[in-house]
Amino acid sequence: MINSIKIEDVEVFTAGGDEDENMDLVEGAEGKEEQDEQNEGGDTDAIKKVDIPELQLGLQKQKTKLKDEALFGAQDDKLALTKDIYAYTFYCFIKKPNPVLVGELVIKCFFTIMLQMGIIYFKFDEAMKKEITIFRGDADLNIVRITCSFVMHLYTFPEIRLAQQMTQYALYNSHKFPEKRIFFPLLIATMKIVGAFSAEIGNIYYIAGYTTISQVIGGYVRMSIITKIDDIMAMTLTTVDIGGEYASNPIMYRRRQNIMGDLELVQVWWKHKAFNALQWLLAIAFLLVNRLLRFLYVTVYYYFLPFGIIVALELYQAPDTMRGSMCEKFTKASDCKIGF
Repeated sequence: MINSIKIEDVEVFTAGGDEDENMDLVEGAEGKEEQDEQNEGGDTDAIKKVDIPELQLGLQKQKTKLKDEALFGAQDDKLALTKDIYAYTFYCFIKKPNPVLVGELVIKCFFTIMLQMGIIYFKFDEAMKKEITIFRGDADLNIVRITCSFVMHLYTFPEIRLAQQMTQYALYNSHKFPEKRIFFPLLIATMKIVGAFSAEIGNIYYIAGYTTISQVIGGYVRMSIITKIDDIMAMTLTTVDIGGEYASNPIMYRRRQNIMGDLELVQVWWKHKAFNALQWLLAIAFLLVNRLLRFLYVTVYYYFLPFGIIVALELYQAPDTMRGSMCEKFTKASDCKIGF
């Protein structure tokens, strides 16, 4: 009678009467199984000894990366973009980096800023040819001037503030742009600042020279249209819902940054070799300009620019109250002789 004993995958055939030999075979098979398990355990320990240091190194690198990117990626504030061509182009650089789409939008941005600056230039050239000077006027005229200046400021200061925030976002989140190229996004933000600020300064200059209330109101309306050209240009994008895209996929960033944050940013740029020599030069220049803009925005622009019209009127003196060379600094010599 033959008995068959199966231990794992080992079969031992025994004769019914030789039990000691059978037991020796069974114990030998079990011992071999234990030895195999020990060998497998040894291999696992070896794997652990190899994997644990590598895992720790990987975790350390990940922690370092997260620590470095914490300066850039703290997402606690929403970048409140407006529905204009500059803001939407900036948005597409981050959320919709299609080269064809972005290229078309950048061309529209260049056309918009050229249109804005062209209108302002031709208005200024016309005023210079007509030799328009500051007209002080009476109380009613000056009240209308101040009102128009303040209303224009309400139009333009959100534009300039947003452009400054766009500049800050591009500097602190360069890794979120295609191939870390932030020159064009920074240029778009600069266009937005130049367009809005030029329109506001032009408004103050022109209404200071107008002599009637109707002229002041008309001049204000014309300059306010210039500030809205970027909004009008965005309306040509009939196939997209700009507001819907902003709401469904907003851009988040850390709004509060200080000078120490700028220094840490430069250190991270240097550590990760983020830019080439030319990009370094541009990035440092924009970083300094951004810090200066934030300072001037709070200390000068936001609170005091609307009063620029009052300053212009108060600093100006009528020619008939001046004599000699002082008069000629403000008006023509002939006016100094005959007055207004």
